[in-house]
Amino acid sequence: MTAVAKLATRMSVHEFLGWEPRDGLRYELVDGQPRAMAPASTVHGYLQSELGRLIGNHLREHRPGCHVITNPGVVPNLLSAHNFRIPDLGVTCAPVTPGQASMPDPVLLVEILSPSNQADSWSNFSKKEAKSSCISAASLSGRRTPISKSFLVLFFKKELLPSFLRS
Repeated sequence: MTAVAKLATRMSVHEFLGWEPRDGLRYELVDGQPRAMAPASTVHGYLQSELGRLIGNHLREHRPGCHVITNPGVVPNLLSAHNFRIPDLGVTCAPVTPGQASMPDPVLLVEILSPSNQADSWSNFSKKEAKSSCISAASLSGRRTPISKSFLVLFFKKELLPSFLRS
């Protein structure tokens, strides 16, 4: 992964969204610094797709006005001028329109953890951020399966929590 030199001044979300890196990598903005995102592994992609499908099926049946979005751009409530995060999945019940750079009014964010990205993923949603934005946060371990992944799930509105995540 290519490292980005620390900028002398922090980049704003507006500057970040207008920035066009020419290295072919995807970035998120963390405290005003662009952070390169590693490509997802096959297992990570499988889990992301499967969980997105399960959440999408639940929403279609119980909350037809809500949508699951893969890799949504999210501007957190805390330090919003200098942070543009990209979780693995997000759910919104607000209208989704062409040209939106960030997901409006997230009600659920999911980050898939692995040994190589766990620290970065947890830093994406720090305890302070979770307290200011979310009703609750939980880490659901995948240790009972042959796939050694975990999910970091931030619940914004309890009534939208799918039943398969409640158990």
